[in-house]
Amino acid sequence: MGSRPSPAARRAQLAVRAQTAARLRAVQALEELYARLPDVACQGLCADSCRSPIDMSDLERERVRIACGVRIPPRDSWPAGAACPALTAEGRCAAHAVRPTICRLWGAGTNPAMACPHGCAPDGGSLSDEQLIDLVLTSMEIGDHRSLAPVSAQVRHLAADPNIQPLLTRLIRGDASVIPALVAAVHHRGTAPAGELRADPG
Repeated sequence: MGSRPSPAARRAQLAVRAQTAARLRAVQALEELYARLPDVACQGLCADSCRSPIDMSDLERERVRIACGVRIPPRDSWPAGAACPALTAEGRCAAHAVRPTICRLWGAGTNPAMACPHGCAPDGGSLSDEQLIDLVLTSMEIGDHRSLAPVSAQVRHLAADPNIQPLLTRLIRGDASVIPALVAAVHHRGTAPAGELRADPG
């Protein structure tokens, strides 16, 4: 009979099981979110749009790496003008089946920042800025974006504020670097009179 694992070893096993279960729940939540997104009738002409940095949650980045061996760099270390590492020589996405939320939303919204230059659009109508922001925030919440989680509900309310639109447009485009500014805007909104909130478009 083998020796029983030590209390420390049992705790480590339980921690691994808990982490695995949490990841499975997060992946399922992502898939459910993806199922809510409109289907854009892509013509496969948008490879040039895959040459700017984007952000995604660590969970989405990990899924791309595991599924196809492609490492998507964080936005702040993306080489200027470089194509997405998942873009093939034929101009197709090698990670299409597990592409992140921001890529799935391309062409799905009314916001010019997300409009397809080739006219591809959802059959059921395009998404409003408020809907795009909600989907981006939900994706980041699922992926456990810790700096955003405490204020995500307030950020949703800011979607109707024209003064904050420059930051929200950047968020819609997958620029998570604006999150600290959004967090600051939320905190400022809590103390500033209505109409005083301003955002630096960056």
